[in-house]
Amino acid sequence: MTHHGLDLSNNPLLLKTLNPTVAVAMNGPRKGIQPRTFMDLDMAVPGPTVLYQIHYNIDHDGKYNTIAKCIANPKDSPDKGEFIRVAVDAVKGTFIVQVGTNGPQQRFDIQQPPPDLSQCTRIEIKWCEPVFDIAHSVPARAELFDAAESKYLESLRPTVLEDPQRIKALVDNISRARYRGVKGGVPRTPLVAQVRCYRGANLQESFTAYDPRLIILQGRWFDGVGFPGVWGLTPNEKTPELRPFILRADCANKADQLHGFFFGRQLDKEDYPGSTQWCDAIVQDDLASGHTREEAMGQFSCPAAGEGKCHYALNPDCKWNSAADVVLLFETKAGWNQHGGLELFTVDNHDPKGGCVVLNDGTVKFIRTEDELRQLRWK
Repeated sequence: MTHHGLDLSNNPLLLKTLNPTVAVAMNGPRKGIQPRTFMDLDMAVPGPTVLYQIHYNIDHDGKYNTIAKCIANPKDSPDKGEFIRVAVDAVKGTFIVQVGTNGPQQRFDIQQPPPDLSQCTRIEIKWCEPVFDIAHSVPARAELFDAAESKYLESLRPTVLEDPQRIKALVDNISRARYRGVKGGVPRTPLVAQVRCYRGANLQESFTAYDPRLIILQGRWFDGVGFPGVWGLTPNEKTPELRPFILRADCANKADQLHGFFFGRQLDKEDYPGSTQWCDAIVQDDLASGHTREEAMGQFSCPAAGEGKCHYALNPDCKWNSAADVVLLFETKAGWNQHGGLELFTVDNHDPKGGCVVLNDGTVKFIRTEDELRQLRWK
């Protein structure tokens, strides 16, 4: 921190540009650490900054001071003549700040720049997570998409970037990532992609991308939270081509939520509710458990189907002790307390056409054809 921490120096733009991990103020009890500079260290600097002071600042009623352990000559001992010592370990990429001769030490990582990809002419991306699991907050069940649909979804994101504008957009985003230090091991978050960057035929740089917004380059961790980066190349929930599949997954989650009621009956070895009042029974059970009526009713409607109270029907031939693969619930036209067999099933709630079916063990399938429907076990 320049000029004792006075407001006439320490321009906010300078502080923001330096983005310091540690700031040391060579202040006196009545000189330095003025209000604007003190607040700018918190508000103008992108990342967190630890402030160290030579003296406790008695001006402004002592309001503008760092934490006590980071002050060399505290309020009750202003004349100790203590110092602040900094030692750099270039090999480990760290530095230590010590307050006083025998005071506490704190170790910090030396800031490192993010990968310099400015000279890249080609970027190859090996995706490690299904596109749907990245784009949607709830991962999709394997039974919901067939092989052709899964292949189509993967085609919605690139595996090679050669267009200069797209490369520049990715490079600009990654260049703003914040260094988090050298860490061992593997993050406890999903591996999203492995990225290789070329200049002509020569490999320039490679790194791995983890969720959420974490980049690892040769053991150095960078935090890209707030910047699209690699994640900006994947479709999201608003992408038109992805939207029908998101609605399908949401429908399956609604059906799974309904199955939770029946699963409770299975555990208690209790008969399922009568087929003419099964919807009413679920609502009453949810209300008794403390849910609002809006929450209780929300699980009955398929998001892809539009208007209607309930888009699911109960198979009355399925009992609490029926086999695991017997159909329990299935999609139908809008109604309430609907029950019956495969004649009520509809594929018209979704586009591409099909409908969700819940088996007695909670498995959710997406059925597209009459042949698939007839192959299911109904009794």
